[in-house]
Amino acid sequence: MTSSNANNAGQYRSKFQVVIAGSNGYVNNTIEPADGFTSPNYYGNTAIDAPVDCNGQSTFLGSKVFTGGPFDASLCAAACDAQSATNLKANKATCKFFNTYILSRNNVAIGQYCNLYSQTWASSYATYKGSNSGGNKYTVSYSYGFSSSADAGTCKKPTTSTWVVSSATATASSTATAQPTTAGGFINWVSQIIGLNIASSKNAVLLPSHILKMTLISTSI
Repeated sequence: MTSSNANNAGQYRSKFQVVIAGSNGYVNNTIEPADGFTSPNYYGNTAIDAPVDCNGQSTFLGSKVFTGGPFDASLCAAACDAQSATNLKANKATCKFFNTYILSRNNVAIGQYCNLYSQTWASSYATYKGSNSGGNKYTVSYSYGFSSSADAGTCKKPTTSTWVVSSATATASSTATAQPTTAGGFINWVSQIIGLNIASSKNAVLLPSHILKMTLISTSI
């Protein structure tokens, strides 16, 4: 219900005209939760306009449209789960969030849209209000966002590890410095890891020589 379709101005009865002196309309914005998803966030007349994620990748997985039935968030939840099942087989990102709303053309509802994403987006990204195209006006209403209760899909940057290796017993090397070994065939690295000082002999790192991906020149100890 909108102000544009509140068009009952009254009627004539016999010789009398019945008019509407005042009219108020109320819409309940609460909807049923969707299984497997958190309680919805209500965005009103705006939809999510998502940027790229923290790694510069799009999180948009596609849209589903439902027509001819009542507004039902569980339809989008099922579409999100189905998209996840499909993407898992192709080793692609799964659906963690959806934004559902009514899209209307010239104030006439087209259907319930379900936009699927691999990451949850905050309500601050609900900035899309519609558009004008081909002489038609498209608007958004009854917009809600649902996040997966198991995994909201927070973006994470790839992690990297940096090792700084030092030794007072080095002799000569080509691609790496030769280090003394213990009787068990382990190389005794006296190392310093970024953020953790392990230079004391009691904290020396022992690594099996076969896992070191470097060329060592043999020396006699």
